[in-house]
Amino acid sequence: MREEVYLFVESPPGYQPHPADGFGYRGIRPVLKRAGGVQVTLLAETSTATGCRPLDDGAGAVAADLVGSNDGVLFGAPVWCLDCDTSGEAGDHALQFDGFDDEMQMLPTVKDGFSISLWIRTLQTGPGGSQWYHGNGLATPAEAWNWMIDVDSGKHVINHGGSAGSNAYRDRWIMVFGEAFGSSLLGEIWYSEAAAPEGPWTKTRKIITHDDYSFYNVSYHPQFDQSGGRLIYLEGTYTASFSGNTDPTPRHDYNQVMYRLDLANPRLSPVK
Repeated sequence: MREEVYLFVESPPGYQPHPADGFGYRGIRPVLKRAGGVQVTLLAETSTATGCRPLDDGAGAVAADLVGSNDGVLFGAPVWCLDCDTSGEAGDHALQFDGFDDEMQMLPTVKDGFSISLWIRTLQTGPGGSQWYHGNGLATPAEAWNWMIDVDSGKHVINHGGSAGSNAYRDRWIMVFGEAFGSSLLGEIWYSEAAAPEGPWTKTRKIITHDDYSFYNVSYHPQFDQSGGRLIYLEGTYTASFSGNTDPTPRHDYNQVMYRLDLANPRLSPVK
């Protein structure tokens, strides 16, 4: 099944956009379309559009800018697609990239903070799932370095946020993180390991649960390690907010709670 994804990217102030930002990115390997209806828009901090390319030109090596004069110039062999879906919706047009050497280049028109928004449709389904959108092929399994699987159930665990650090006892980089939309909205805490700080982080196991409670901003504190790193400490924000709990812990809302985890526990062995 083909799926559409809306991609929104925002830069920090002072970032100088490269002319080819967002196009021909080698990490997106399957065939992509800038899908229809469909704008590639640069927005300045004032929310005034500085560029809009609807990608409905249909032919040629230029994608016209409807707002200014900064047309996109095509390189490689992107394929124009008009009426490329069977839905019959108005504005059904796109530009298809091969994910390797096709790209559209534009002059950098924004020097401060900016936003880019566009629609992407993948035509392929990744064989092992995608870290971008539910296994619909925007990244191959080898490129999905933060796609973590529960070692017990084999299901994907969505990383809401956490922290990582080097651990001498495991001789690995370790991560603790909170899950989004688990058995509680924000209360499930997981452990993972990797050979390098950038990953790949692929295996994980739940270590803490908060039924009908939230526990987020999870942080690992390596400065508190004991016994050569065998005992680690992690803390987070404990709150009834976002949980639906009608009987919160008295005098304890939005307090920080610290836990100790023994990395010698054999239940963590499958994560390594």
